[in-house]
Amino acid sequence: MPILIAFDETRTGVRGLVEPGVSVVPDIFRHPDPYASTQLARHGVSIPVVDLSLPAPLAAAAAAGAGRDWGFFYLVNHHALVPSGFTDRLLAAVRAFNELPPTVRAAHYGRSVDGGVDYFSNFDLYRSGAASWRDTIEVTFGPSRPDTERIPAVCRSEIVGWDAHATTVARAVMALLCEGLGLAADALEEASCLEGKVMVCHYYPMCPEPERTMGIVPHTDPVVLTILAQDDVGGLQVKHTNKNGESYWVDAKPVPGALMINVGDLLQSPNSLLAGNDFFSADAVLGLHTVHVSPTPKDSIATNPAATMASSAAATDRAALVKAFDETRTGVRGLVESGVSVVPDIFRHPDPYASTPLAPPGVSIPVVDLSLPAPLAAEAAAGAARDWGFFYLVNYHALVPSGFTDRLLAAVRAFNELPAAERAAHYGRSVDGGVNYFSNVDLYRSGAASWRDTIQVMFGPSRADEERIPAACRAEIVGWDAHATAVARAVMALLCEGLGLRGETLEEASCLEGKVTVCHYYPVCPEPERTMGIVPHTDPGVLTILAQDGVGGLQVKHTNEDGESYWVDAKPVPGALVINVGDLLQVKFTRLVNNANPIQLKFCQYDPIHLICI
Repeated sequence: MPILIAFDETRTGVRGLVEPGVSVVPDIFRHPDPYASTQLARHGVSIPVVDLSLPAPLAAAAAAGAGRDWGFFYLVNHHALVPSGFTDRLLAAVRAFNELPPTVRAAHYGRSVDGGVDYFSNFDLYRSGAASWRDTIEVTFGPSRPDTERIPAVCRSEIVGWDAHATTVARAVMALLCEGLGLAADALEEASCLEGKVMVCHYYPMCPEPERTMGIVPHTDPVVLTILAQDDVGGLQVKHTNKNGESYWVDAKPVPGALMINVGDLLQSPNSLLAGNDFFSADAVLGLHTVHVSPTPKDSIATNPAATMASSAAATDRAALVKAFDETRTGVRGLVESGVSVVPDIFRHPDPYASTPLAPPGVSIPVVDLSLPAPLAAEAAAGAARDWGFFYLVNYHALVPSGFTDRLLAAVRAFNELPAAERAAHYGRSVDGGVNYFSNVDLYRSGAASWRDTIQVMFGPSRADEERIPAACRAEIVGWDAHATAVARAVMALLCEGLGLRGETLEEASCLEGKVTVCHYYPVCPEPERTMGIVPHTDPGVLTILAQDGVGGLQVKHTNEDGESYWVDAKPVPGALVINVGDLLQVKFTRLVNNANPIQLKFCQYDPIHLICI
């Protein structure tokens, strides 16, 4: 942690390492191999192209097809929307800022997003397993407009101009996707999908050891669309799964005059307006963001993953350890059963409190009481959503039978404490029949694994094969789906009414059709200070309904009216459910409801279980 703090306090980013002539990649930037479980594509596999000069029906069909099959495509002949030469000027301006003297750049550096503008290195610097070799300018253009005077002068006009042009492109692409799927062209825009806008300008300095680090780790984008302008250096790759279920990394080589379009998580979610169209949200490495800038041509780019990921001993060792752990098929519980006395390195996390303190005494999460008269309960729910995005729900027993959540928690615990051989029979990552039992959905791509095991059951839009749910908890999990759906319907109605909408508005928008029950089990930990149950995150659904046991450990990051942020304990409240407003609901209510703050689960030395129905 002191090394991370020292790097951050230079205020000059990765470029500041390169300027004095660093000759080796510091340890905090060293990454494991993303190809350990997924190979490079065979020759001839290429990303689709959508040509805006085609007749509209053909372009719409091409966009919808690329969205379904890849979630990622090149967009060409867009020059009626973006002036000729503009992206070149934009890239040059962003490069010019990043190559200013260190003292000039340092004046802009920080992590407060003050005025909607920030310049920093690695937004997740203090919580990722390894930092990435990049610096970033980030500007939030919606729903609130930034103070554009805070944008560095050397690239201000180009960044402001890009917002206007990229918005035009996004509008056109969303219309194509809708038309290609048989919807009204303005369906997504009417759903407020153009109101939340963030411009992210990534700069990748010269690297002395490109085989040891990465520009951006594998990820998907938690947005509606990403529109990417990249220079001609390349390095971006996309993970594609073909119709035979084979996955591989495909080079997204720069195409002169093309923009790159990525279908984000919010469009491929079961709760989106495009639900049922099986859009992909493509995994990517390197730079899947609005602007991708390499150093000046005299420098050497650090981040082509094919070169970047030449194996180092440490990376190879970690990949082997992860694979060996997964192949036990018994999860974290299996480590505990074997008598592990220290937390293995693959589970070790940095300190999430490095940049955000704990809340002062007296700060508590709001409570919404369903026994109140409906107008008062609706007002309380809407207020909690605006101010926190997170609240306790009490007196909901007309919706969930008394004692049911206790039986549910006990049943899930019973499965996780079955003999290892019985659990192993259910273990896997294929979500076969809509049911899966595994440890860490992101095991092969996260910087550090979390100390938990999970049962996941898909209940909508396609219903899971219930016979595949472990018998020890089958009846309770199926029952939870019904009861949690009733709770979700009631909470969505309260939020709508509290915000002046009809109570059924969200349900009519299909917000109850995509449902997943996720049952997390956290085994006893020998060194709870070294690992985490769940890393800081937001939930990409509409609502999360959480039934937690009495152990606790959940925390919520809250920002008050003065802009102060801190972690607040979400202590178990007897008889309460916990409600989290998800990212998709923030899109629906983008001007009215704040997005749920990142949720963090910290550890205690017990066996907590938490049930989440999204």
